[in-house]
Amino acid sequence: MKGLFVFLQTLKAVSIALFFGGILLSQNTLRGETQHPEDFVRIVGSTAVFPFSALLSERLSLFWDLPSPIIERTGTGVGINLFCTGMTAAFPDGVNTSRPLNASERSLCQNNGVTEILEIKMGYGGIVLARTASEESAHFSLTLNDLFKALSKEVLVNGAWIPNPYQTWQDVNPELPNLPLVIFGPPPTSGIRDALREIVLDPFCSLENPQSCGLIREDGAYIEMPENSMLMIQKLENNPSALGILGYPFLDQNQDVLKGVPINGIDPMLSTILEGSYPLSRPLYFYLKVKNLQEKENLQAYLSEFMDEAVWGEDGVLVEKGLIPLKEEEKMKIREDVSRVLEKKSDASDTIL
Repeated sequence: MKGLFVFLQTLKAVSIALFFGGILLSQNTLRGETQHPEDFVRIVGSTAVFPFSALLSERLSLFWDLPSPIIERTGTGVGINLFCTGMTAAFPDGVNTSRPLNASERSLCQNNGVTEILEIKMGYGGIVLARTASEESAHFSLTLNDLFKALSKEVLVNGAWIPNPYQTWQDVNPELPNLPLVIFGPPPTSGIRDALREIVLDPFCSLENPQSCGLIREDGAYIEMPENSMLMIQKLENNPSALGILGYPFLDQNQDVLKGVPINGIDPMLSTILEGSYPLSRPLYFYLKVKNLQEKENLQAYLSEFMDEAVWGEDGVLVEKGLIPLKEEEKMKIREDVSRVLEKKSDASDTIL
């Protein structure tokens, strides 16, 4: 990009050189300036997007010599409400979401003076259940309801919510194999675990709202494991009837030893994730206030860092973190919208509210 983005990329390169030369100093210190609260960037929202946003924040401090944005894991709905409530420094500059803003949320923004918003599709998130590729491995398909009944701390039985009694896959669904129910999955700190709750657990219990709604069972059937790790592969190879929960990129990188389990009859593949037919996939977004973007250097740098090919490209650091990258035509559209906004034009398509 030209203009401001050329300057920002130049600033990034200079900052990297200074950092590795051991003489990186704060720009604010050099200028004799004090950092004011209104200068900081604050982004709230989706727990599923949090790991990617936090990584961008870290890179801003490391490579740009700018204050790291404050990233808060509030959940999509709470984050949007905070974002749309006002334009002063008391309210966030951006919000991460696991879905697009709906009509009522757009109205909330409009009514509170948040009238210009830039929508950025970050990429796609895909969660898979995998088994070992060995011939001894059990072959079966699950529905979202099967998965809820296998994972939830409490399940509905004869009209009452009780501690999960299911110990075999056949207990969950008579059509499934009569094998021990063992699932290796990520710890509570994982973005995959958060997304699993949003997609699988909450929808099946939110109407009844039991006290344990959204919680994963703790009776030994679910075994916490570092996500996307070689240890997960070893555990699955040692237990052919077990399943592991992981991000799609890790499955894709290990197809010689792992096989994905169909969900609702749809195989986990890049094509089914991108088209949205695979149930455990969804596009991920972040939204920025245009006025704040035009005025805050570190918010511009945050966006520029995201759009660096080493970050959002097919081999970028966000992909290594589990994000499924956008198609090239989608990225081109985002570049055009961002360029229009930073050039202070008013025709940045329908991404501006």
